[in-house]
Amino acid sequence: SLRNDVNVSEIYNTSSNATLTVNDIAGIMKTIVPEPFEVIYKEARQSDNSAIHLDNSKLVQANPGFRFTEIEEGISKIYGHIKGLGV
Repeated sequence: SLRNDVNVSEIYNTSSNATLTVNDIAGIMKTIVPEPFEVIYKEARQSDNSAIHLDNSKLVQANPGFRFTEIEEGISKIYGHIKGLGV
């Protein structure tokens, strides 16, 4: 990807354009996952990004009608799969 022009490469950002923090995702998980869990905070590393924004316009343009899965639905489906619920 470093050698190819981003406009002609076959690399796509698979993002929803929604900006969520780790805390947002943990909060959503707490509403879906019935087992109690604790979020343990660690000190940030220099290599950690404070924010990431991915542009998914190339993906959307190449796939008209593409439907993104809402984060709540995705977490619910993954949880169901892990627990063998077949959701």
